[in-house]
Amino acid sequence: MDEGLQTYAKKKRSHRVLRTILTVFLILAVSATAGYFLLRYYFVVKEVSIQSSALYTPEDMKAALSIEENTPFYTLSKKELSEALTSNFPYLVNPEISYDLPHTLSVKFEEKYGEIAYYTGADLFALSTDLTVIARENRDSTIPRTTLYCDGIARCIVGEKVRFFEEDVGELIENLIAALRQTGFMEQTKEIDVRDKFNVRVNINDQYLVLLGENEDFSSKLALTRAVINDLSEGETATIDAADSNNAYVSLGIPQW
Repeated sequence: MDEGLQTYAKKKRSHRVLRTILTVFLILAVSATAGYFLLRYYFVVKEVSIQSSALYTPEDMKAALSIEENTPFYTLSKKELSEALTSNFPYLVNPEISYDLPHTLSVKFEEKYGEIAYYTGADLFALSTDLTVIARENRDSTIPRTTLYCDGIARCIVGEKVRFFEEDVGELIENLIAALRQTGFMEQTKEIDVRDKFNVRVNINDQYLVLLGENEDFSSKLALTRAVINDLSEGETATIDAADSNNAYVSLGIPQW
């Protein structure tokens, strides 16, 4: 091929490559610009949808999230939003933040109030059944819980398990709670008294005072208690001594709590 023609062909190929590169760059630039404008001005928060709560109002939760209208979704952190909820509302757990594009931020969560209440001074510590401290609040709380009477608590901090000066006390309480749940008594239990760990007492529905003795075979003792209650007349009150898992002694009448 003539040298001039070869040079011309090379230039033409170079121009085609350059045009292709410029075209791709232009497409990318237009796409990036369009994407930016969509993220910045279209995919923005116009509504915050919050699951209903038994304790907290949607307005309070929205205030804690502190999201202004037309805030772009890409500027938000789901982790930070979740932490804002759990730090301000102690009974909300496992918050789930989702974006329902183009304009709605949705919030779902679980609510755990703690089944156990431990009172000290003017405060109430809400505990889970594994003795983890869920929250600290005023003792005037009206949330229904089982009251725990206990001595020897060494440390009670939100987010941690209760620590006792004597470790076997914590083990005793957990064993008792597990037995109460197993035998179907937990929701009816008003008070657990382990101030004397060798003479554990349980208040069932403000109707029965159950004496369980020491930390030994609580499940059998409570199963025996269940059988005794089933034999009593409806509405009858009694003190039930089930410290011996083989025999129960019943004293009818209003129990001396």
